[in-house]
Amino acid sequence: MSLLNLFRRQNIKKNNVQQQNYYHENNAQQNVVVNPNVEIAFKEPTLRELEQQASEEAEEIAKVDASCRKSEHGLTVSQILLLDYCKKGKYPHPEGGYQRFWWFDYGVRNVGDALKNLEAEGFIRFATPKELLPTLKLDELKRILSELKLPVTGKKADLVNRISEQANDVMLSKYIHSNKYVLTELGEIEVAANSYIPYCHSHKYPEATIWDVNKNADLKHWRDYIWGRFNQCSMEYADNGQWGLYRNTRLSMAEFLYDEARYVDSFALYAEVCFYDVNGKDCYVDYDDPSDLLLEGILSRMKKTAVKSGLSEDQQKKIISEITEDMYPIKRRVPKDDLPDLIMEKMHWL
Repeated sequence: MSLLNLFRRQNIKKNNVQQQNYYHENNAQQNVVVNPNVEIAFKEPTLRELEQQASEEAEEIAKVDASCRKSEHGLTVSQILLLDYCKKGKYPHPEGGYQRFWWFDYGVRNVGDALKNLEAEGFIRFATPKELLPTLKLDELKRILSELKLPVTGKKADLVNRISEQANDVMLSKYIHSNKYVLTELGEIEVAANSYIPYCHSHKYPEATIWDVNKNADLKHWRDYIWGRFNQCSMEYADNGQWGLYRNTRLSMAEFLYDEARYVDSFALYAEVCFYDVNGKDCYVDYDDPSDLLLEGILSRMKKTAVKSGLSEDQQKKIISEITEDMYPIKRRVPKDDLPDLIMEKMHWL
């Protein structure tokens, strides 16, 4: 809890003042003069216009990718991400085609050509039939074993090993025709050295985009950079009374700590998010039961963190009470003293 307490001690007083001012300003009566002669016209953009705008933005992203900080072996952000997809997915020609994000998020118009370039440069190669055995279904493995007159009993791993021991790539090419890229040793090195790229791609933090991290972070300590951006943005959002953005950033911080197996700190930040979900201002519907404002996804993750960290129910309640003690409710839906019991009760139902 020391990291969280340090952050809160430095900023909680200022945040409370900002919250109180924001609360009173937005609940005070204001005289608003409306000019009935003013007409506001709004034109809904056509699909063609939206696609044109998206393509123009993709062209700009392609320029960003081309000019980004390159890896040790000269690869761009999009190229490292392509290597990661070759490692985890079925490239080339995945089922359903290449995802649209390659063009709209990374400026890669022709994924097939980009993959061929990576192959030519020695970062990927096609897998051998023997390497593809684990990707086959159980009935396909049994068919191969039957034709090789080998036993078909056992778990999938046993069937794969049995075929591998008795058949070479030439024999297996009769049964396995699909192509799949795998990483070469050089490709593995590049993905391992640039792990921030698949991480930022999958998490998409607005406070620390993949391009921001590439440009500004010490890439050997990129997680420290992202954490610093979270803290910086949290303070800015609190200073400006942007409590919805503040809440979302704290949720990102909770997920970030969960990934690092820092479960107690993560649990505390999830509790803070729950506080703003219940007592925050950004809610357009009045709920008879405030517990309906608690999101099951967040409570489920809280429950997992409690189990992984071995927190008892009393310890969980204590953390929730401590983390929300100095917070100022923008909407007074649930008293602070009742919030731990409310959260714990709803977690029990998951």
